[in-house]
Amino acid sequence: MGKGIAKFGFKSGILPKIRPILKTPTMKQKKHILMEENLKQKNSKSGYAENIPHPQGIQRNQPPMKFIEIESQIRKTVPPPKSNSDNMTSNKSTVAQVKSSTASLRREYLASSLRKEEERLIKLQNFLEEKKQIVQERKKNEQTKLLKSSSIENNLTTPTLHDMLSFIPEDDNTNKRKPLPFMRPRTEEEEEILKLKREYNREIIIFKAKKRRLEKLLQLYHVSSNFIVTEEQLLAKIDNVFSQKNAVDRAIKFNLFGNTDLTADSATKTKTRIVNQLLGTMGPNHYVGLPKVINYMNGDSIKDNQKKPDQQQEK
Repeated sequence: MGKGIAKFGFKSGILPKIRPILKTPTMKQKKHILMEENLKQKNSKSGYAENIPHPQGIQRNQPPMKFIEIESQIRKTVPPPKSNSDNMTSNKSTVAQVKSSTASLRREYLASSLRKEEERLIKLQNFLEEKKQIVQERKKNEQTKLLKSSSIENNLTTPTLHDMLSFIPEDDNTNKRKPLPFMRPRTEEEEEILKLKREYNREIIIFKAKKRRLEKLLQLYHVSSNFIVTEEQLLAKIDNVFSQKNAVDRAIKFNLFGNTDLTADSATKTKTRIVNQLLGTMGPNHYVGLPKVINYMNGDSIKDNQKKPDQQQEK
């Protein structure tokens, strides 16, 4: 880390800011002139009061902005040499001639750089003004589009005060104005589509309800095998419960699918659910599920059984 980068905040690889060629605006820069006029108008209304002294190091009134002319600035900074006669140049030595030629080149370069900088600043100001105008035009166009989209004719879903007052008769006339609709009326095609959607949703709800009833009926069918109907079954069940094997654990919990403990592990429950979903069964004992029953009622299983012997005969 060298000492030279201390003025750059001890950061290497970052170039300093470019020193501006023109430190004060020129007379041709209209933007700065307008800013000066605005500042004068503001200063006339604002500032320190007469009885209140202003702090030290600060002027009571803001100094006016200075404007320069490029040609006068060139004359002051790089004036032409006083002795321009050919005799003087011929009598000079080669070193003096080289110095005078380099000085003339510097004067020409500085004058051209000042003129080009003024042209660049004027072009930049014009470009920025054009850009601002384009941005303002875009904003206006967007606002007009929003106003059109939020108008009564296009957006009929939002009630307005004009719509509410449209029922009031005009002056002494008893005829009322025709109220504007809050919503656009549907077309015939849209009404047909809406009707079909409603019928479809209604049929889906009925189908799901019937499917739930079938599942409950099938569960009841499987559970009915464990029902106690006769006296012999009741006595056998009592003997089984109060036998020596089950004397230790008398609190047996009954499930819909037989005498199974409800306090089973979550892993076993998930396994049974996965197996039931894959095989189309139900319950921990893997009884016949509703999908198999529906396939049997539709005749799909019979067709599959008929295809198998035909395929074996072909082989």
